Amino acid sequence: MLRNLAILLFFVAAMAIGAEVPWKEAEAPVRLRASADPRTRLRMYLPVPQGLDPSLNTVSAFTDKEESMTAVPVFREGRLIGVAVDATKAEHIAPQRATNLPATSFSVYLKAGAAAETTPLPAPVLVAKRSATLTARPFSSDEILRYLAQLPAKEKMEWAPCTAIGGLPDIKNWLTPPKKRFTVAILQWEAKLNLEQDGQWAFGSEETNVTWLLLVDGTPAASWREATRPRPESGGFAAPVALSAGLHTLQFITVLRPEEPIPQCLMRPAGDEGPGQPPTPLLPSRVPFSLTATFRDSPDKPIVLSRMAIHPIQIRETNATIACIRVPQDTSETHPTTFRAPDGTPLAAANGRILCPPGFLPAIEVHQGDTILSLPADLYWQEPILVRARASLSGLPMVLPPDAPLSAICSIQWPERLSPLIREACICRLDELDGEGATVASQSLPTTRTGEIPFALSPSEKTQRLRIHIQFSEKDILPPMDIRLIRPEQANLPLFLRSKQLVDAEGLPVVFICNKLNINDLQKNRPVLARPANGDALRLAVLDDVITPFHSVSADASLKALLEQETAAPLEVSCHPAASTLETPLEAEALMGLSALLAAQPDAALLCVGLRPFQRGMSPEQWTPVLVFLLQSCHTAGIAPVLVTLPKVPGYPAENAYRAARLTKELAVAVGLPVIDLYSQQMIQGEAPTEWFKLPSGDDSRPLRSRAMNNSARTWWAATCAHALDTFLKP
Repeated sequence: MLRNLAILLFFVAAMAIGAEVPWKEAEAPVRLRASADPRTRLRMYLPVPQGLDPSLNTVSAFTDKEESMTAVPVFREGRLIGVAVDATKAEHIAPQRATNLPATSFSVYLKAGAAAETTPLPAPVLVAKRSATLTARPFSSDEILRYLAQLPAKEKMEWAPCTAIGGLPDIKNWLTPPKKRFTVAILQWEAKLNLEQDGQWAFGSEETNVTWLLLVDGTPAASWREATRPRPESGGFAAPVALSAGLHTLQFITVLRPEEPIPQCLMRPAGDEGPGQPPTPLLPSRVPFSLTATFRDSPDKPIVLSRMAIHPIQIRETNATIACIRVPQDTSETHPTTFRAPDGTPLAAANGRILCPPGFLPAIEVHQGDTILSLPADLYWQEPILVRARASLSGLPMVLPPDAPLSAICSIQWPERLSPLIREACICRLDELDGEGATVASQSLPTTRTGEIPFALSPSEKTQRLRIHIQFSEKDILPPMDIRLIRPEQANLPLFLRSKQLVDAEGLPVVFICNKLNINDLQKNRPVLARPANGDALRLAVLDDVITPFHSVSADASLKALLEQETAAPLEVSCHPAASTLETPLEAEALMGLSALLAAQPDAALLCVGLRPFQRGMSPEQWTPVLVFLLQSCHTAGIAPVLVTLPKVPGYPAENAYRAARLTKELAVAVGLPVIDLYSQQMIQGEAPTEWFKLPSGDDSRPLRSRAMNNSARTWWAATCAHALDTFLKP
């Protein structure tokens, strides 16, 4: 149904701009008929089909009422490639309701003759103006584009022609800056730049403190923040960009506050340190919706090169553009149409549509007998953002047990208007990168209609970063997502909590990966817990989520002082809390405290952690990989770890307390570590955990699990640990 409608639209368009309008130039062998959007028909660039007689180098243009229009030929290497047309006089035609065709049309005639000198088309630049309310200035390219994407589609916008990128038309209300405090003027200039040869060019402006952004072929090429290369007197230029000979679309965007000067767009060749010049020569940026070539000797057989079928689609926060093209089909097969990629490769159609790689539009080729006409795959004008898509990760583990695969789900939120063909043609590529950014391994997964892509992989020992790409035709259409993989050797990296997610200094989510659990290596290479040979005090660090993180007006006994007092051997204690008042991920608190512990470089570490996760519902089996990562991190840092079985406390189920103590002791025995068995000592001595949380005032209004341990509990805890340490530290 949709395919038939597309074919119908295509041929009705051809009929609407076809040969029924009388020829104005009787001696012209070829006439081009074009249709345009009446809202932005002020200036247009009309591509001339390749394959015509090369002697056709004189042009003229007329409205459908035979009124002359300004038309300027555009040459490349002596050959006519296009016509710049002043379409302000183009006649309005009533749009056909069933097809919603463009509302203007005009004719351009091609003739042979000596190419006369032509003057540039006046006011080739199209500028749009709108007003908005902003309380903060956008400071980067992404912020400007993101703001433009959030503007309502029906927001009022005025269009007008002007002579330069950075200039304004001679219209009174345009020259008046906004007066309200938070009202800004958003100006957008559009034009095509016609370069004669390949080269590198730097873009900039003479204004340093005014927000501006330049896009070349839809891609950010310079902005006021990136214009760090000096310019004489004022302003600056961004880093040069390589541009090939031909047409390039430019868009210059500025956000002006009251009384701010209007920045001018400037360019200069790479290596030039001068003030730069305005971009030139400029051509109109807009192209017609549809184009038909008619020959004088066969007016009943026009060749249709339709631009109506091309729908470029751009994804949020990226500059990659995908062209989803309806393939017009001629049932008579008298002039079949083919599409080619920029390198000349034919593009195959699927379900009546063609998907063109990001950043390119296809060449159109039409055959009629021995005549072959084509339009090159020039880049069109592209809006910076048209549709939105987002990618996110879910199910990502915090700690990966030894030899376990890393599994998660990559979810893509496709916009409803995005073609299903594009969704199905995209892939999810997973790259494993080492510390230098080189690819260690890679795999590709197909996307799904739901947008959820589950994956599982076993990272290589060299992998330090996992990069997830969402790609179309091997090009990213969304910003890649990175995950930092932290092994015990890198456990001292600084970590931060952001939106209940543990991230590194770059803001990347982290996954802690345990090394392979080789018992022999662990027992052979483990640091030994012993008294210092020279009689110095043993430096002991305590990673604790039982006592250290909590404070109470009724508990003022210091765990550090108690341990140093109760232990017979000389001891220097540093306490590192492994809990916070925030609702952090269950494993994150101990891992965040670990980096501070490693930075202290103690001789030994007392790992008394797990109580908070257990109270919040984590099972002992789920906690064991965290404990493995903690002790492996201490091993690699040359710190002797000491495990601790946790006592029973309110809010901690008795069966879980038993299982946690058993798993901790089994792990200690397996790797040959000392263990302080607080759980068994509590059972032997008959210590009642409720007594540890009673307040001297007798106030029992607060639940036990939300109270801090009192001085009695702290003294018992320190004395029990001190007795065990004295046993371990005997010569």
